[in-house]
Amino acid sequence: MKVFNTLPDKKRNSRSGFTMVEIAISMAIAAFALVAILGNLPKGIQVQQENREDTLINQDAALLMEGIRNGARGFRGLFNQVDRIDILNSAGAPLTLTLQDNADIVSNPERVVSLLTTPKYIFSDNAGSNVVTNEVYAVVRSISGSSGEKDPDLADFAFKYRVQAEIIPFNPFPSNFALTFTNSPNQSLAALAPAVGTAAQTNNWRRARSMNQNFYELKLTYRWPVLDNGSVGRRKRVYRTMVQSPLVQTNITQNIVGYFFSMPQAN
Repeated sequence: MKVFNTLPDKKRNSRSGFTMVEIAISMAIAAFALVAILGNLPKGIQVQQENREDTLINQDAALLMEGIRNGARGFRGLFNQVDRIDILNSAGAPLTLTLQDNADIVSNPERVVSLLTTPKYIFSDNAGSNVVTNEVYAVVRSISGSSGEKDPDLADFAFKYRVQAEIIPFNPFPSNFALTFTNSPNQSLAALAPAVGTAAQTNNWRRARSMNQNFYELKLTYRWPVLDNGSVGRRKRVYRTMVQSPLVQTNITQNIVGYFFSMPQAN
């Protein structure tokens, strides 16, 4: 007996798969989406890295700024991260202190802070006429970085930046208020008192001189990253604050560079 299939053709073909054309179109759409995702991946990684560097710079700047303002003598989180300190001045040859060659100078938290506190202008005579201009730079591995970056064996892989520290006398008074005065610390107040001028001018002179010796602008300029060949990247950030204390020079070292500390006065 012959049996005939009475199911319609539509039902017999209901389990058929995708055609090759449909598969090719689906793969093309997936490829376009994948290319778009992979294209944005490097940008996302770069943005994440820049955000991390910004955070480290902000944290390190706050630490270093407070260390200089308060004349920190035990800032042990700093000296382990300093690779070198360069002090350029208009009086002689540049002074370069590196962690390897001058371990007794750089590998000391007290001396690191003091070298970074070197004022931008130093009067080398009692008359205050000879002024030496200093430029202080330090190459630092991030203080706030991960513990792995603080390992000396991994120093080449740590995030590094160069910071320029500038300590500049601050005086808001016009020059005619102060008459003729300098901020040379070696001169007595009586010797510098103006011979002429009204009482008001003399009082302004005393006030200006006091501010010139006890108020400083602290400016920290960060540039990063520091590359393996010593060159510095294009990223930059500047921090400013005021230092309300005299600078005390403890002793003289090479050239004219001495150890300076900010000495905050208790109220």
